[in-house]
Amino acid sequence: MATGYLKKRGFTVIERNFRTPTGEIDIIAKKDGILHFFEVKTRAGGSYGTPFEALTPAKRRRIRQTANWYLTKARSQTMPCLFGVIGIDISEEPAKIECMIDAFD
Repeated sequence: MATGYLKKRGFTVIERNFRTPTGEIDIIAKKDGILHFFEVKTRAGGSYGTPFEALTPAKRRRIRQTANWYLTKARSQTMPCLFGVIGIDISEEPAKIECMIDAFD
């Protein structure tokens, strides 16, 4: 769902479930010369908080470390980057998708 959402908005998905020893990034995409690292959080209701609340400081740190690893591997250290979150609420029909493009530094 998340990759389809991004593609409809003009993103090119480069990687899905990119794993390194430091962690995982759910989606790496590109749009308008900017590299985007997305965390995808799915919820079935609000009992565990919103998808955006699930992005703890420790999780942000792991995503940054994994992004640095990817940038070094891809030799893209000079490309501008943004860290985003895609929240999917599957308690509604159809599922509700929200995207925060610049969720953290």
